[in-house]
Amino acid sequence: MKSGNIEQYNIGDTKKVKIGDNKYTVRLSNKSTSSNCSSETYSQTACGFVIEFAEIVEKRAMNSENTNVGGWPGSELYMYVQGDFYNSLPDDLKSVITTTRVISGYGNNGVDTGNFVSYDKMYLLSGVEVFGSDSSDTAASTTTQLEYYRGMENEFILIIIKFFFFFVYDMLLYI
Repeated sequence: MKSGNIEQYNIGDTKKVKIGDNKYTVRLSNKSTSSNCSSETYSQTACGFVIEFAEIVEKRAMNSENTNVGGWPGSELYMYVQGDFYNSLPDDLKSVITTTRVISGYGNNGVDTGNFVSYDKMYLLSGVEVFGSDSSDTAASTTTQLEYYRGMENEFILIIIKFFFFFVYDMLLYI
């Protein structure tokens, strides 16, 4: 996206991106910026121009251990996404990705007691950003639902997305 051309893009617009030998679809999922986005206590993950992968890019566990202790920024997946995966992106794509303040929760792991703050080029979407709420997310109040997912007309698709998300989320907690 060129600076100043944001209006020519619509929520849900897609584009193919080549990463290595594979092509993936990316989708514009947000363009608006809430007044909360400037607060240091608010995650910027649903602020402004947000692009997401529209399909599964890779399947990886959060950690090789059966734990989520340390949260997103303390996970092996975090190190991979911020390092090897990010570095595999085409240079033209990397040049437009900005660093984002990410506030993520810790769930109910019995060890961590505060939300995590990290500054990332790439991150996983939260349940709130996709589904609008997530009662198990301790950082739920620090973000909002992405525009793409608001008022989805086809509830069947949303149900499938929710099932898949919670299945994968539960698997990540126990892998």
